[in-house]
Amino acid sequence: METKGVSTESKSVDRELIASWLTNTEEGRRLGPEEAKVFTEVAVAHNLNPFRRELHARSQIEEGVRKLVLITGFEVYLRRAAESGLLDGFSTHFEGEGESLKAVAEIHRKDWSCPYIGEAYFSEVAQRDEKGELLPFWKRSGRYMLRKVCLAQSFRLAFPEVLGGLPYEGAEVPQEKNTDAQASPKPHMPPEAEAGKAEPASSPTVSDLVESIKSLTLANQVNLKPHHVSWIIEQLNEPKSVRQLEGLKAHVERTIEEAKATPSTKEARGQGNVRHIPSRQRPSKTTQGLGPRDQAAGDEGLIF
Repeated sequence: METKGVSTESKSVDRELIASWLTNTEEGRRLGPEEAKVFTEVAVAHNLNPFRRELHARSQIEEGVRKLVLITGFEVYLRRAAESGLLDGFSTHFEGEGESLKAVAEIHRKDWSCPYIGEAYFSEVAQRDEKGELLPFWKRSGRYMLRKVCLAQSFRLAFPEVLGGLPYEGAEVPQEKNTDAQASPKPHMPPEAEAGKAEPASSPTVSDLVESIKSLTLANQVNLKPHHVSWIIEQLNEPKSVRQLEGLKAHVERTIEEAKATPSTKEARGQGNVRHIPSRQRPSKTTQGLGPRDQAAGDEGLIF
């Protein structure tokens, strides 16, 4: 992605980098002037790089008023805890079923004699619509979403010195039915240029597609080769447009369908033929720097 000479890999997030993101990305152009100011201040204060999906912006309508919601990427919690040098491993497990289901996180610090134990109950944190029905992600991947909430809450409390004050992770933030497309036209484009080009209210956002691909991958690990899963995670950690993410999702869905159509998929996992797999392999950016114990974040065994 061209960003007018600004490196999207910069570890030091400055106002020039954020200005480039606001100008050159679809998500950034949706923000109004005041929202852009707030986004800039939070990103710079917490050194969150939106090009690396460390910070997301979502505008939604609450009681008739447009509200800006900022979301921290889930991997930020894991990476910063590891970079502190004090993380000594963590794990999650589930107890109960249905509405009584709860996730339990156990986080170990090298300077603590006892681990931090955090809990999150499905009945308390699951997101629902106005009719009381679970939102799509929670209905399809309830355990995955519950684990994310539990880990995000637990890591903030276990590592307040490096995570204190960060915006919440996406699974923790209530979603209103009316979002960006219904809130207002994109402020960085003149009205005449916007006419006839407004996206429908149901148009997916970058964040929606990233979460959808994550859930799809986690739910179908048995149908994907390990190195293919690593490649998908790597792709999700690189800047991509809505169209590129839609193509990635279609590729993942097609690969899963092909694997399901092959009778010997499970027995021949790691040997079967899956098309379009890049030969370049390297460790996922989300798990670089984490030890084996750190990477086992729950029953699924994958970290996004």
